[in-house]
Amino acid sequence: MSIKRYKVGLQYILVACLVIGYAEVGQSDDDVLEFYCKRAEAVADSRDPLVHGLNFAVKIRSYYKRIGGRGQVTDIDSSFAELFFSFGQLDSLKRDTILSTRDIEIDIAYPKVFETDYEFSFYPNDTGGADLAIGFDTDTVLRDEPVGLAIIDRALYYYKWLYLHYPEKENYRRYSRSYRFHLQEGYLFPDSIWVVASDRGLLSNEDFRIETGISDIMIFR
Repeated sequence: MSIKRYKVGLQYILVACLVIGYAEVGQSDDDVLEFYCKRAEAVADSRDPLVHGLNFAVKIRSYYKRIGGRGQVTDIDSSFAELFFSFGQLDSLKRDTILSTRDIEIDIAYPKVFETDYEFSFYPNDTGGADLAIGFDTDTVLRDEPVGLAIIDRALYYYKWLYLHYPEKENYRRYSRSYRFHLQEGYLFPDSIWVVASDRGLLSNEDFRIETGISDIMIFR
């Protein structure tokens, strides 16, 4: 009888150890996630040329592509421009009037998702490589904020990719925006921006994609 009680007691001890072990792993994951989020938040500001009032110029090439019902591109408009920033603000914009066929809205600023009150999570199936993916989501209180995925440098914590989906965006039936980043002289610039969206028109919706390349970054000291 005593042997049987011993076996049952041992089973409970093993189960208790597993539960405690899982709790410790969960707590460790939460601590690690919080560490990366805080480091990414600090680095996002420290490497942002607009936050630091940098004087710089960039060249922009944007292509506005209308998308047909079967997903094919039906029409393409383009815009070529050079932007000059002084003290972190857009100072002037020079469009190439010969090549530009459409005044496409240009905005190289990007949201600082780690400064927002999101629910963060590690993306499943992390390979442990140089890139670390962190998902961010929100509840219905912040429906005007985007949700999505941030990919940061695991060692240096700066953005490498940013994927945003807007559950609700004024005048749009759907809207998503993605960034790829380039590190130059210690500052982080987007070098590519993609927008995939559908206008909420009065009679019909227009599906479109905007592909923007940012190049020839010149920093003035």
